[in-house]
Amino acid sequence: MTKNKTNVMITVVSGLLVALSIVFTKILVFMPTETLRVGIGKVPIMLAGFLYGPINGSVVGIAADLVGVAINPQGPPHIGFTLSSMLWGAIPGISRNISRKLRREKFFSNIEIVAVVFVCFLVISLVLDTYWLSHMYGKGFIVMLPGRLISAAIHIPVYSVVIISILKNLRRHFDI
Repeated sequence: MTKNKTNVMITVVSGLLVALSIVFTKILVFMPTETLRVGIGKVPIMLAGFLYGPINGSVVGIAADLVGVAINPQGPPHIGFTLSSMLWGAIPGISRNISRKLRREKFFSNIEIVAVVFVCFLVISLVLDTYWLSHMYGKGFIVMLPGRLISAAIHIPVYSVVIISILKNLRRHFDI
C-alpha cells in the first residue's frame, strides 16, 4: 500500500475509533453514581495507541473527549479528564513502541496487553480520575477510592479480554 493510502486508512480508522469511544462512553454506559461509570468507552482509545502509537492514541483520546463533551456533556467540562483521555491512548502507544524496539515483533503478547490495561487503570482511573472527581465534587479522594477499586477490578479483565480479542482478529485479517 502506498504511503498516502496508508495515511488515509489510519485517519479513517482513527475517526471510527473516536466515534466508537463516544458511543461507548456516552450512550452504552451504566453510571450507578455520579463518580462511577461502568462501560468500555476507553477501549477504542487504547486500540488507537496499540495500533498506531502514542501520538495517534493521544489525538484519538483528546478528540473523543472534546467531541463527546460537545455532543453530550455529562457534568461540567474539566481539562483533567481531557488529559486522562489522552493518556488512555498514549500509554498503550508508548508500550507498543517499547515492545517493538525490545522484541522486534509487531504483536503484543496477552500478558503485555493485560499489563498495559492494569497500568492504565492504576495511573489514570484510580489516581488521576479519582483526583479530578474529588476536586470537581468536593468529595474526599480516599472516600471515593473503594468504589473505584471495585470498578477497576471489574474493568481490567473485561478490557483485557476485549482488546486481546480485537487485536487477535485484526492480526488474522490485516498486517498489524
